[in-house]
Amino acid sequence: MNKTEAKFLAEVIQPQVDSGRVIQWWYEAWSFKLTEKTPSGKPGIRYTPDFVVLMDNGFIIVFEVKGVGNAQVASLNRTKLFAEQYPFRVFVAAQKRVKDGGGFSVEEY
Repeated sequence: MNKTEAKFLAEVIQPQVDSGRVIQWWYEAWSFKLTEKTPSGKPGIRYTPDFVVLMDNGFIIVFEVKGVGNAQVASLNRTKLFAEQYPFRVFVAAQKRVKDGGGFSVEEY
């Protein structure tokens, strides 16, 4: 887990664990197939979200965490493709600059 992901865990997920809203969470523990193997034999595309979170209402939500200026197009394309294919609420959390107040901005896909 990198520093940004650890900060997201401490600032966003852990307070919800402490309040009972989050029942359980997993870090990079689930991997999803997005595309099949190509006809030429190249492996298909997979997506491993940073955090998968089980909420107290039974919903499972997914978080992709990005550092400041680190929203790579290929990674976000996989996140968007995942959101289109699987029945989970998917959020991208981008770390905000300190001069912008710090914390994370969270956008649902």
